[in-house]
Amino acid sequence: MVLGAAISALGWLLTLGVRFSRKLPKPASDIPRVEQSIRINPNVIKVSVIGTVLIAAGLVLFTPNGRSPEVLPIVGLITAAQLSIAAGVAYSGWFEREWRAVGAVAGAQLTTRPRTARVRGC
Repeated sequence: MVLGAAISALGWLLTLGVRFSRKLPKPASDIPRVEQSIRINPNVIKVSVIGTVLIAAGLVLFTPNGRSPEVLPIVGLITAAQLSIAAGVAYSGWFEREWRAVGAVAGAQLTTRPRTARVRGC
């Protein structure tokens, strides 16, 4: 615990100038990567889940003692790790889509003027 506190304090000291400077932050430069990940994440998730099922089935069916009680927890661990990565990618894709939708709505609200009603014949 003392080691963690010391490393944390050292990190704060090394970044003190950056944290409390008066310079404006740099604009985000990773928007093209976000756009790309929104497009490819669904395919990555599908391939990951299918690959996980194939790997687990291959380990159980085609290895010696694949169905033994000693090996099944290891196969379960491998499967759980891969599926948790796929779930994380799926969640980040959902989060990115929601963030993008909120950004589009907020941008539209900032850039459009409210329309006034016109009454004809007055």
